[in-house]
Amino acid sequence: MKVSSIVARTAAVLLLGTAAADSVALEAQDAEGRWPLQPRSGLDRVIAPFMEGWYENEDGTFSYSFGYFNMNDEAVEIPLGEANLIEPAQFDGGQPTTFLPGRHRGVFAVTVPASMSDNDVWWSIQNPMTGEVTKVPGRTRSSAYMLDWRPRPHGSLPPQVSFGSDSEEGRGPPGILALQTLTVAAWSPLDVSVNTRDISERDREDSRYWDPVPLRIVWSKYSGPGEVEYSKHASTPDPPPPDSAAVARAAARTASGRDSPSPPAQVLRLLEGHGTVSVVVTFSEPGEYILRARVDNFSSTDSADVDQCCWSNGYIRITVTQ
Repeated sequence: MKVSSIVARTAAVLLLGTAAADSVALEAQDAEGRWPLQPRSGLDRVIAPFMEGWYENEDGTFSYSFGYFNMNDEAVEIPLGEANLIEPAQFDGGQPTTFLPGRHRGVFAVTVPASMSDNDVWWSIQNPMTGEVTKVPGRTRSSAYMLDWRPRPHGSLPPQVSFGSDSEEGRGPPGILALQTLTVAAWSPLDVSVNTRDISERDREDSRYWDPVPLRIVWSKYSGPGEVEYSKHASTPDPPPPDSAAVARAAARTASGRDSPSPPAQVLRLLEGHGTVSVVVTFSEPGEYILRARVDNFSSTDSADVDQCCWSNGYIRITVTQ
């Protein structure tokens, strides 16, 4: 192969220590000093949409659960439009425009009426750096992708999520969008809250479930032009002091170099499995934003995103002024 021969030739010349080494090394690199197999930048890797599966809902509609895989090392912004498009057009506009690094499952869902259950719903993403287009269809024709709302082996179900005094609750990837749009000035703190409750059907005779399973809430930017910063809300309790065993484990992690930092401010826990949690957010510039609250009970043994259970999405719009 050409690349192999170039690298081998470069290595041989370097080992010989001849004066030609520098010139051969330059031949093996491009004008910007990159090696042939090195990515062009940290933002030119694939951003791929995923259809996680589909739900048959109780009202006769069908919901397609979508996620994505951003293989870059940092978040990528792709505005709605030709580069971030859902077709047919009637379902366009509800997808994220902020793509966080890594694999994210069930970030949103598209719900179609029963009359359109045989129609494909396509999500297309164009990488802004390379122009590469990846797309995926939402469809019901494969039973292998069918998801359900039934309890998992130990009773886990997606938590119920709502906002403020809204009476309607949402669950799972379709989740719920808050009725109220909040308003705040750029760089001014704003309290944002979400209500949630675990409705899992546990066996209370099982010692693992004598106590409630904690819910975790993870806030993230779903769309918007600027950066979002999170800080602890006054109502958020401090974590309980660790016991001696926990201290010993932490010391061992530190000694081995595997110590993990405390959870960031946008990651919250409801130990009792229900209630309202708040976080303080600030925005770096004016514009229209959507924040996503992902609520899960992943500390339960039968619940994880790779199993497509059990989490729910809550979305809230925020208008940021000058």
